[in-house]
Amino acid sequence: MTVTSPAERKGQIGQVSVAFAANGLVHFWEHAAAWFAEWEELVDSTMTVADTYEAGRTERLSEGERMRLVSELADTMLVDPQFRAASRADRWGLARKAIPEGTDPWVGRDAQRQACDRAYLMAQERYDQLEGRLDDLAAELLASPAYRQASSADARRKAAERFLIPRADGFSPPTSLVPKELHARAQKLTREARTSPSGLF
Repeated sequence: MTVTSPAERKGQIGQVSVAFAANGLVHFWEHAAAWFAEWEELVDSTMTVADTYEAGRTERLSEGERMRLVSELADTMLVDPQFRAASRADRWGLARKAIPEGTDPWVGRDAQRQACDRAYLMAQERYDQLEGRLDDLAAELLASPAYRQASSADARRKAAERFLIPRADGFSPPTSLVPKELHARAQKLTREARTSPSGLF
């Protein structure tokens, strides 16, 4: 089997994970490209003796104990401000770095996946709540120094995204829709101010 190195696949999507809540249950869907699955299989097949020993220790854990360890480690990842504020794509790598040395391999991987899935769902919930406040937030955004100093549309959209993060419990937006809508409403207020005799500021 010939496996392409990850470096040769730079910029390509190797795996997609989706989590969503319905009827009180969280559902997960995942799909991996063939080359990514082959690469992971190769990595697994080259585990050291020590890794194999650690994996054996994991197999002896009870299901309840394993789930407890996974949940505790995921909780630790979720309280990290850098992890929360990272983009969805960057969270996977940050979660991997947060796994303590000596952690059972499968516990670490399950915690990594759980933390990323939970972060996405929590961010979605926070931004859903913010949607009803976008008009008020647009006025606040217009008064923020970062937005006022931005000289391009892209810079203003980025400023809108950063503006929202502390108002969403530190989570970055799960999609670009809310920041774009906030920026659009701020622009609308600006246009209205220009046509108003009294102005906005």
